[in-house]
Amino acid sequence: MKLSQNFLEALLYEYESETLDFKRDQYPFEGATNEEKSELLKDILAFANAWRRANAYILIGVEEVQGRCTSVLGIRHHLDDAKLQQFVNSKTQRPIYFSYMATKLDEYDIGVISIPKQERPLYLTKNFGRLEKETVYVRRGSSTDVASPDEIVKMGQTDALDNENLPLLHVEFFDTRHLKPLGDSIQIETTNLVLPEREEIPNYGDIHIPIGNNSYQIFHSQGTYKNYYRDFASYLKDRFAYSRVDFQVNNEGNVSAKDVNIEIIVKGSNKSIFFCDIRDISEEPPSIFTPFMSPSLNVKNIDPDIWVDCSQDEWIIKAELGKIQPKASTHTFNGLYVGSENPTEMSLDAKIFADNLPSPKNFNLKIELKPEIKRLSVDELMQLIENAFPQNNNDNNV
Repeated sequence: MKLSQNFLEALLYEYESETLDFKRDQYPFEGATNEEKSELLKDILAFANAWRRANAYILIGVEEVQGRCTSVLGIRHHLDDAKLQQFVNSKTQRPIYFSYMATKLDEYDIGVISIPKQERPLYLTKNFGRLEKETVYVRRGSSTDVASPDEIVKMGQTDALDNENLPLLHVEFFDTRHLKPLGDSIQIETTNLVLPEREEIPNYGDIHIPIGNNSYQIFHSQGTYKNYYRDFASYLKDRFAYSRVDFQVNNEGNVSAKDVNIEIIVKGSNKSIFFCDIRDISEEPPSIFTPFMSPSLNVKNIDPDIWVDCSQDEWIIKAELGKIQPKASTHTFNGLYVGSENPTEMSLDAKIFADNLPSPKNFNLKIELKPEIKRLSVDELMQLIENAFPQNNNDNNV
């Protein structure tokens, strides 16, 4: 979640508390000793266990005196969020939800660690540096303390009561064509077309396409759209290679879920798997009977509700579903498109966020991909194109 400049500036006027801490210098991390890194680990644990109703923030690169900000100094380097997540959550009895964000304030680079309210208590499973295992560190005001046994019991009791006033969300796959949920495990069958070379595909208007035993359809060139068959072949390649799936989120609780989002991160260890959203799927070319057309593929006046981005080593899939009423369901409409070069099974770790959830909920979704390869000759390709618009042929038989 990106924090606005106005929000960060407002934090500078607050005192350190169970929801705020200022750090002048960056935490020692890369190349640091366990004792040095335990300072960072302790602060995150303490804020996660704190008694609070709002998110907690650690602003790094801000000088403070007596618990108040005096100036923004900035920092020279940032922590890597992925490495930080792995470091912290490899040592606790269950994952801690937090994030590290690099941002600017007063033109200085600062780091912000955001820690949402979440289920407690949280503690280490083994001693680390100066920290002891199975000890519940808790933030009190501007300092850190060790929780008493009675306090630890109350943490669980209080969090259980809070959960009764939260939405209860569950995500699954959804079939928008038949309007039915598909559960958390699906099979996807696709066809990877191997097309003739582009120059082997004839210009529009140059061929007769058979439509029966003793008849054929004659297409005459209208306008300058010579690449219709080539563009239609690219469109078919996309449509066959990808299978569409949507997501449904069910709210089984008694409270509305506000601004619901799904985030899925797929590490790129399997390079044969590919994802895209509707923006990257080729559009069907306009009718060949429309004269003087020079169509531009992939131009869509669509506001998608699923986005796919690909970095060097991972796929990032995000979906927006808005508000979900109690005992109701909402699904996406624009589709996630999935394909693969080889048969494979994959597990998707999904997170659901909502404005009134203290921490994201984790779910696991499974996809079995079963692609086949089909090589097409020019004649087979043209017959496939013929079969793709029978309504036009029926209306325009010669």
